Amino acid sequence: MTILDTLNLDGLAAGPIDAGLLGEFLTGAVTVHPVATLAGSLLAFVAISALSITGFRQKRRLQSLERRHDEAMDRLQTIELLLADSTSEASLLRQRVEQLGVRHENTVSSSAKASLRQAIALSRHGATTRQLIDTCELSQGEAHLIQTLYGQAAGAQAAEELH
Repeated sequence: MTILDTLNLDGLAAGPIDAGLLGEFLTGAVTVHPVATLAGSLLAFVAISALSITGFRQKRRLQSLERRHDEAMDRLQTIELLLADSTSEASLLRQRVEQLGVRHENTVSSSAKASLRQAIALSRHGATTRQLIDTCELSQGEAHLIQTLYGQAAGAQAAEELH
């Protein structure tokens, strides 16, 4: 026997709703079967329980999301600090590289001047073009130019050394 069978619905079964019966129902004059009351209460309990469980799960999920959000914000803040440090360090390294570049240019320029001075001095003392190339690390054209400008008169012997 189902719950619907135990309800006294004889007055509603066949046709339109009687206005008197509806009035009695609305005023509370109609007696409701105890099983229907129990079924309604049970249904309300199940609905409230389901809503409570759903609410509890949603609250736990929200707390979990808030915790993950806070952790992500902490990580983001740490990354921002690391980025600031890295940017500062990169700036310092860039300055250092520029300083080393200037120092290198000065050293190369100074070294080249010293090499040219040495080549001029050797040329004045009779060094050959081949000796200038080997000793002063000059190209053949540079050594020949120095010989022409500063060396002793280039004779047949100097021209033969180039070949």
